[in-house]
This record gives sequence, structure tokens and C-alpha cells, in this order.
Amino acid sequence: MTRPRIHLSHGTGEAGAVFHGLGLPFGITEQDIGWCPCIGRSRRAPNLWEPEKVWPDTVDAAWAVWLTDGVSSYHEGLVMLDQEGPRADELWSDDETVRNTRVTAFRKQMNRVERALAMRTRVGWYGMPGRFWYAPASYDQDWVRNLRIGDVFRSQDVMMPCCYCLKEEPSIGAGSALEYLDHVLTVSTTIARRYQKRFAPIVSFRLFGGIPDNESVVLPDEILVPWWERVMRYQPDDVILWSNESRWGFEAGILRAKLGRQLTADETDKVEAEGIARMNRYLKLLREVAA
Repeated sequence: MTRPRIHLSHGTGEAGAVFHGLGLPFGITEQDIGWCPCIGRSRRAPNLWEPEKVWPDTVDAAWAVWLTDGVSSYHEGLVMLDQEGPRADELWSDDETVRNTRVTAFRKQMNRVERALAMRTRVGWYGMPGRFWYAPASYDQDWVRNLRIGDVFRSQDVMMPCCYCLKEEPSIGAGSALEYLDHVLTVSTTIARRYQKRFAPIVSFRLFGGIPDNESVVLPDEILVPWWERVMRYQPDDVILWSNESRWGFEAGILRAKLGRQLTADETDKVEAEGIARMNRYLKLLREVAA
């Protein structure tokens, strides 16, 4: 079994001076780490809100250009597109007319994205296959909704399902959280094989869900390692580690809220140094789990 390659990902809107031209932040000590920029909004269209930020009604509008503008001309490898919202949700609509309209628009825009990025990248859409919820009663419908939008998956190079830990206290022993993860991974790998696409699940060392928006929790190893081990059972081609540890990231936001003010230069540097150390630790741990 070939080991998956590990990629680090942040939102490009938070990059700033901390990143050099190839994307990885200074201070990353792990070797052979790939960079997978997450493109949410372009520098040329920073103020797009719903519904326009997903894609325009006119399928030939410059949506693809807005996205690809955020990818460095030096970049080769994976690119994650992250545009969430009601029009993205409509890809899985049970209304056939609405669904077909959005799928057609998505396919045309993805073709524009891939032409813009040429052959040097492999592009995937954050969270696809998707519509997964922590609700076993919806799992059969998840299958149906995903299997009927084949053009969405044909349009991408890589399947990038979200495999975050979503509950505050996932019952690893009882298995309910892992059953959810198995559902996500089973649907994703089935579709990746069907359309002959690479499989690159997105993981994190932070908890998502069940906590206030301005906070974040780093998961203990006793929860994180079994979660990541479960992902590796599905033999991914790549694994993307989502991390927002820069001076604009989780810890900086928590500290700003606690202090009720902007951070000083020294405080910012300290937060960022701690974030780099945290990323290195979890990149090393993920490598060990993937070995």
C-alpha cells in the first residue's frame, strides 16, 4: 500500500507575509509536505456575499477567474475550492430543475477553472461528495443525492470530502462518531473509484461543531489518532491537513476576543510561533499515522 502524500492547507485570504511564493509557511520542519491552497474568495472579488459568491446566474461570468486569481503562478499540485452557501446546496436539490441548472453551471465553471490552471494543478471542491450530516436517518438519501449528480464529480480532478471531527465529545468507544466518518468515506471512495478520481480527504486537529464560533479546541491525541487511523483505512491518495494557525487564525482570534483589542506586534509574533510549532507537531503525527 502506497503512503498518501500529506498536504497542508490554509485559506489564501489569510496568507499575507507569512507565506513565501510556494505557499508553505516559514518554519515547517516536516519534509515533503505539499501545499494545497484553499480558495474561498479572490483578491479581485473580496466582498462577494451570498448568493453571488458561489457563482453568478450567468454561467459565462468571471466566477472561475475570481477563484483562480488566488493561486500562485508558482503552484503545482492540489487546489481546494471552497465556496459554500445556498447555491452550492442546490447541487443536491431534490427539485430536478433546480438541481440540473446548478449542475450545468457548476460543470461549465469548473471547465473554466481547469483551463485557467492548465495541467500543473489538480482541482477539487471542498466537502464533495457532500450533504453529509451527523444523522444516520439521512444516510440513504445522501447516497441518492450524490449518485445522481455525476457531472459534478466528472468535472473535478480530486474528491476532497470533509473528514473533520464534528462533535464536542465524539463517542469513539461507542462508535457513533466513527460510523458517521465511515459513511462519509464509503460514499466518497465509491464515487472516486466510479469516476476514476484521486481521493484526498480533508482532516484537522481541531474540533468543529458544538463550540462557540469564536473558539476552537485542539483535540487530544486519544481522540485524534483513532479518527485519523480510520481515515487511513480507506487508502487515500493524498491527505489534506486544514490548519488556520497563522496570525489571522484561531488562536489570534480567541486572544483578540479575550483582550477586547488588536494584538501588539510581540503578541502576534508569539501567537504565530506557537501556531507554527503546533502545525509541525500535527504534521509529524499525521505522518506517523499514515505510515
